[in-house]
Amino acid sequence: MNKFQEYILQNIYNGRISEIIDITEKFFHQKASDLPPEIKADVLCFVMCITRDDLDEVIATHSEVSRTIKGHAFEVVFDSMMAINGIPCIEIGGDMDIDRIINKYTLQLKTPYVNGCSENIVSYKTHKTHGSKSQIQSIDYYHKVEDFADYLIGLVSYEPFRVLIVPKESLPRVDGYPEYIQSPMYLIIAIEPPYSNILSIHTFDKYDYFWNFYCISMSQLRKHPTYTNRVFSHQHILYKELQKYRIDSSWIGIWAAEL
Repeated sequence: MNKFQEYILQNIYNGRISEIIDITEKFFHQKASDLPPEIKADVLCFVMCITRDDLDEVIATHSEVSRTIKGHAFEVVFDSMMAINGIPCIEIGGDMDIDRIINKYTLQLKTPYVNGCSENIVSYKTHKTHGSKSQIQSIDYYHKVEDFADYLIGLVSYEPFRVLIVPKESLPRVDGYPEYIQSPMYLIIAIEPPYSNILSIHTFDKYDYFWNFYCISMSQLRKHPTYTNRVFSHQHILYKELQKYRIDSSWIGIWAAEL
């Protein structure tokens, strides 16, 4: 038994989570939220007399827990990608209909509703987590379009990493109630550019191509680790770096002049 575990046993009284947090912060002299996740997991496991494997099993076998974990994981990945690309991202805490704000646009981050997904369709649930539990009880079970975030950011997959960026005006509606957003909704997956034409108009106030094309020099591409005269099949380029090679209207003008 280490010193921290001894400290817990000497000071714990009722075992409430607030008490556990207070004991932990006093021992480590810092906020519990700032502690490494490994320490926080070990604290909970010790108090509950379980192992990390036991904790993993509880999370994996209880959808009401794993659903929350999956959502938080996607938020962490999203925030990391914004930070890497130098994009300011404001986090909105609490049980709100808005998760993030970027460039004054509000975002709702969603992970897939697994039971509604198939090879070419991804599904998300967007209904309210409080109040009525079904449409039978009340139409207020669904979100109104006007009250929803400006964009739904839906995770499709981590490997390869794919997300859908859907403006709220384009989200499916409840039959007979066009002012409400359907939940669960089902969206056909298509290969899209990093940002859509609609998003470009809203953000930059100018028209953009539905598809973006890039011309990258061979010298900028990674070579195969074994067959060095070949290009590696998977290239990882930051989006902001990729824009250096984007084919824009000036390129098209040059090509047209050569025809």
